[in-house]
Amino acid sequence: MDNQNDADNSYYLLMKQSTTIPTETAKILAGVNIFLAIAASLGNGVILMALPKVSSVHPPTKLLFQCLAVTDLCVGVIIQPLFIPLVLDSVLKINMKLFASIYLGQAAISYTLCSVSFFIATTIAVDRLLALRLGLRYKHVVNLRRVKAAILFASLLGVCCGLTHSFWNYQIAWIQVVVCIVLWALLSLLSYTKIFLTLRKQHGQVQETNFNGPLQSPCSRNPLNIAVYTKTVSDIAWVQLALGACYFPFVIMVFITITTRWSGESTNVLWISAVTLIYLNSSLNPLLYCWKMKQVRKAARVVVRQICCCPAI
Repeated sequence: MDNQNDADNSYYLLMKQSTTIPTETAKILAGVNIFLAIAASLGNGVILMALPKVSSVHPPTKLLFQCLAVTDLCVGVIIQPLFIPLVLDSVLKINMKLFASIYLGQAAISYTLCSVSFFIATTIAVDRLLALRLGLRYKHVVNLRRVKAAILFASLLGVCCGLTHSFWNYQIAWIQVVVCIVLWALLSLLSYTKIFLTLRKQHGQVQETNFNGPLQSPCSRNPLNIAVYTKTVSDIAWVQLALGACYFPFVIMVFITITTRWSGESTNVLWISAVTLIYLNSSLNPLLYCWKMKQVRKAARVVVRQICCCPAI
C-alpha cells in the first residue's frame, strides 16, 4: 500500500512540476487566459444565437460552423476556467490530489475538443471543394444526415485522443494531436489547391466562351455563382489560417520536447504559452466570422441589440 501511495505521489508531483513557472509570469498568463475565456464565451455565444438567423448558408455547412462554435464556447466556459488554476499553482498551492484531478480532467476535455475542432475544420474545407465539384448534386450529396455522421465520427476520434492522454500515455496523445494537425493541413491544402485550380480553369473557360461566343459555358454544367463562392472560400480560408497559426507553436513544442527532452521552468512557460495560443483561436473565430461574413455580422448585431435591450437602428 505504501509503495502504491509513493507511486501516486510521484506521479502527482511530476504533473505539478510540469506547470511550475515564476509567480509573476503565472499571474500574467492567468490574466490573459481569464480575458480570453470571457471573450470566447461571449463571442461564441453570440455566434451560436446568430447562425440560425443566417439563411444564405447551406444548412449542413451551417451545422459545421455551429459545431465549431460549440467547441470554441466550451474552451471559454470549461477548459480555460480549469486551466487557470493550473497556471496559478505556484500562487494557489493546490493540494496535490486536487491538482491531479483538475489536470487530468482539463487535459482530457482539452485534447478531445481540440481534436474535434481539427476534424470539423477539415470537413469544412472538403465541403467547399464538394460544393464546387458537384454543382447541382451538392445539396443532394452533402445533406444533414451525412454531416451529422461526420461530426459523430469526429467526436469519437476526439474522445479517443482525450482518453489516451488521461489513461494511457501523454506523449502518445501529443502525437495523436500532431497527426490530426498534419492531416488537417494536408487535406485543407489539397482541397484549397483543387479549388484554386478549378476556379482558374473555369475563369479561363468563361473568357474563351465570351471571346468565341456561347459555345460551352462551365456554368451550364455547374451553375455556381463564382463570385459568391470565391468570397465564401476566402472567408473560410481566414478561419483555417488562424487555426493553423494558433496551433503551430504547439507542434513545435511537441517536436522539441520529444527530440531534446527539455525541462524546467523556462520550458514550462513556453508550453503554457503555446497552449494559451491554442485557446486564443476560440476567441479569434467569432471576430473572423463577423469581420469576413456579412450575413453573420448582421445577425450578430441583431443578437447583441436584443441582449442589450436596445432598439433596432
